[in-house]
Order: sequence, then structure tokens, then C-alpha cells
Amino acid sequence: MRKFTTCRKLSLLTLGFALAGAPWMSGCAAMISIGNPAAAVRVAEGAGLGVVVRRAEAAVETATEVDRLLIITPVGGAANWPDRLKITKAKAQEMLAVTSKTSLYSGQEADVMEVEVWARLLPELKADEGKHPSLLAQVSPALADDYADIIVKYKAYVTEREKVTAAEVKLEREEKALSEQNKELSEADKTSREAEIEKLDKAADDAETIFDDAKKAFVDKAKAAAAQVDPAVRNETGPILTFLREAVSDADKANGAAMAGYPIAATGLIGDTQTQTSIFLADVIEEESGKRPTMKGVQPSVEFDGFTPTIGINGLTSEHL
Repeated sequence: MRKFTTCRKLSLLTLGFALAGAPWMSGCAAMISIGNPAAAVRVAEGAGLGVVVRRAEAAVETATEVDRLLIITPVGGAANWPDRLKITKAKAQEMLAVTSKTSLYSGQEADVMEVEVWARLLPELKADEGKHPSLLAQVSPALADDYADIIVKYKAYVTEREKVTAAEVKLEREEKALSEQNKELSEADKTSREAEIEKLDKAADDAETIFDDAKKAFVDKAKAAAAQVDPAVRNETGPILTFLREAVSDADKANGAAMAGYPIAATGLIGDTQTQTSIFLADVIEEESGKRPTMKGVQPSVEFDGFTPTIGINGLTSEHL
């Protein structure tokens, strides 16, 4: 599972500190930790794999939308999305209650985490024109450009890291295929492939260093820009950043819970996939017919080839389905 991006949290918290007086924390341990109490509670609740994965997805979706609102979406003038961002506690609770009744959460004791509110709300906040090209540009155009550059560097790092993962998975699958034929890679081939993986890993490490350096430099620039911002701009942008910072904090908690819960939930992968298959099938039938069937007697079968599932239902294979 990919770790939730920290550059977004860093910049948001920095701006929040400078513009709205929020407490400042720095370093990965302060911002994302498998060992924090909230994550421990989520592990104890025993969420199924579907919920664990959804928490990670909602965290990434929220972070992506925060990026968009910070550097792409116009603000001020005709752009009224900040007013819609100011969601009340009652409305948030209503959204969580609706989500808890969806097929993903039904039949589970796992709580619906607050990140679901932001994952649903933020994509609806849009504007084609406004007084300023973006929220960060309102504070400082140079700051907006720097933040956009950080995202480019982060994506470059992720691309390099994915190359490493792809090479490792490919090697593992080839070794497995050979093993099933009572064969194995020659020492020369294996050494060559492992050397290539080490080379890719070094490139990923270099890309991560570039990203980290840019992130640290941005923190200093953000503090300097905030110190020079007009009080009227600070008063206008501060409340918006407070809500966005809350969204990032909730995404952080959801990602931590997902990271902590995954090793436990993954042990029930096949059983959870069977359960989710039945739920998905009922969803499709309800969508097509308008009536939800009882799934008693439905027996999904699940097999995995690496990370790729092959699913059947009561004798029907994946090809039939």
C-alpha cells in the first residue's frame, strides 16, 4: 500500500501555522505513525480488508482534492466554493450516517472515518473563474508555483519507486513459474536482475532526496511569504486553510489506520473478497432491476495469481461472468 503523501500535509500545516496560528509539527513521525493511539484503536476494531483499502483510497482522494483547491481552483469574486467548504458538524454526521449504510460498511463493526466527508465534499467544490487563480496564488504567486513544482517532484519519485516494485514483482513471478516446472534462474541471471533492481532503487532514493529537499525549502518560503501577507488576505484565507488542514488531518488518520490494519486484514483476504463479491453482485442486480436480492446460497470462489484475483460464482467462471 502506497504511503500517503507528506508534502501536502507539510505545506498545509506550515501555511496554517503562519496564517491562522495553528501549532506546527515537522517530521514524518509527527505526521504519520502506525503506532499512534488512533491507529491502535482502528486495529482493535477488526475492519475487513474492503474497509481498510477504502480508508487508504479516501485519504489519497482527499489529498488530491486539497492539492487542486490549493493550486488550481480559482478563489475570490465569483468563486464561492470556500463557503461550501465550511461544513457543519450536523451535516458531516449526516454524511457519515449515509455512508455507514452502504454495502461496504454494512455487516461490519468498523466505524466510518471522518475522511469520508472530505472525500465526498471536496470534489464538488469547483470554480471556473475568480479574483485569484488559486488560494496559494492569493497569498503569493511564487508560492503557488513552488508548491506545484513539489508535486511534480513527488510524482517523479513515485514513478521511480513503482519501477522498483514492478521489477521485484516480475522477478518473483518468473521464479514462481520456473519453480512450478522444477526449474530456477541461473545464478548469473539472478545476480543480473538483482543488480538492476538495486540500480532502480538507487534512482528512486535520489528522486526522494530531490523531493525532500524541495519540500524543506518550501517550508521556509511559506513562512517568509506568510509573514509578509496583507492582514486582509490573512483573514480571508486563514479560515479556508483551517478547513483544508482539518481535511488533511482526517486523511492522515485514515491512512494511518489503513497502514496499521492492513497486515491483519490481509490474512482474511479470500474470505473478505468472497463477502465483497456477494455484496457487489447484489448491488448490480439492484441497479438493474430496482430490487435487492437475498444472497443466501450464493457461493463465490476466489483464487489469486499474485495480486490478480480469479472469481467465480456457483460454478460460473470469470470468463462466464
